[in-house]
Amino acid sequence: MNVRKAKAEDAKGIVEAHFDAVHNTASAHYSAEILKAWHGGVTEPCIEKVKNIIQGSCEEIYVCEKDGNIIGFSSIVPEFNELRAVYVRNNFGKKGVGTKLFFALEKRAKELGLKKLQLHSSLTARDFYKQHGFRIHSDGIHTLNNGTKMACVLMSKRYDAEPIVEIVDEKNLKNCIDFLEARKETCLFLLGNMKDYGFRKGEHLSSGNYRVLKRHDKIVCVFSMTRRSNLIIQSDALDDYSPEIAEAVKEDNIEIKGIIGPWKDTWLFKSYLETSSGKFKTNFVSKEKMYSLPLVSSKSLVSSNSKIELEPNQDIRFLTLADYEQWDPLNREYLAEEGLVSPGGSEQRKSHFKERVDAKYWWGVFHGKELVSIGAYNTRYKNIGQIGGVYTPPEERRKGYSKLCIKKLIKDSVDIHKLDTLILFTGEKNYAAQSLYEVLGFKQMGYFGLIFGENEL
Repeated sequence: MNVRKAKAEDAKGIVEAHFDAVHNTASAHYSAEILKAWHGGVTEPCIEKVKNIIQGSCEEIYVCEKDGNIIGFSSIVPEFNELRAVYVRNNFGKKGVGTKLFFALEKRAKELGLKKLQLHSSLTARDFYKQHGFRIHSDGIHTLNNGTKMACVLMSKRYDAEPIVEIVDEKNLKNCIDFLEARKETCLFLLGNMKDYGFRKGEHLSSGNYRVLKRHDKIVCVFSMTRRSNLIIQSDALDDYSPEIAEAVKEDNIEIKGIIGPWKDTWLFKSYLETSSGKFKTNFVSKEKMYSLPLVSSKSLVSSNSKIELEPNQDIRFLTLADYEQWDPLNREYLAEEGLVSPGGSEQRKSHFKERVDAKYWWGVFHGKELVSIGAYNTRYKNIGQIGGVYTPPEERRKGYSKLCIKKLIKDSVDIHKLDTLILFTGEKNYAAQSLYEVLGFKQMGYFGLIFGENEL
């Protein structure tokens, strides 16, 4: 028996081995309906798909051959520390083939410096992985390509020390802040909320208990489950800490309805939550382009000395509480267009609006007395502000109102708020907004994740 890296010409043998393992080995644990959905047959499209995977760069496949025939295969996706497959033809089960294939993956994972491997194990393979050092996190539900759900087991094996969860307190607060400040562009929600509401859950909807994950006494992740039901995450991007985070926030007894943070962190946690509970259903997933604008040495079209030209009957200013009745429907339209849900009732919205306008965090463009465009700081921390809530209703678009609003916001950020950097994010396919921000001097700097959902009954 020989284990080696897969080649394109192995595709058919891999598909045949996969079909045999699913329909003959796994049949003891799953119904005929699930087996058919899992692998429908050895078809040309299926073979072509495997060939493309082998020729691609995301997934690495190894095969075990005997007398020129593929008798098993295994694969990993290094980017996500994922062991995706170990399958062996039924006639070669319990003869060491699976172990050889797994050892090939494990050797490769160590060569790549992966800190762990994780997988959604079938019920059939659970004991195999336990024998090779994998730890069970929870039972789960895996959704197959046609939507059929099958029982699985969430497992992982670490090649480094297990991370330890600590609640943030006075002893580790400075290290927590240092970790976040080193990544401040992507974790302004965590920094801003901590500055405004502390590191313990309080009365405000944005407050929450802050926790850190530590490995070798070094912080690798900070997260907070807010009273608004949003889990905000910032990791070192070197590992997937979803199991540890999910277990820790159970203590807060708050249903997770939102996941916010760098795109990789949010996507990994969403995937874990959907599989581990089988009940979390996403209704909004947005991979947002992040932009930054340095204001101190800014190449922006707006400077503190520049004058913003207005048409007759136009005005741009900070909003006040008196503008609430006009602001409220515009903000609700913005949330609906973005697929977001307005948090809290009317009184909470008004109270939150007052808090923001008192801090001079909302701007508005007026045509006569009518509010026609809005923009704001989502949050700010020290010398950095994060822009959000920029909206002009459809009937007022293509008139330059959003551009005027952002220009005024940039100018006031320098003159009044004394900021030196602005951050914002916008939908990956919101090309109009991207064009506007780029014209004003913003530069892309990565991706942010906004994911919202609910538990199905």
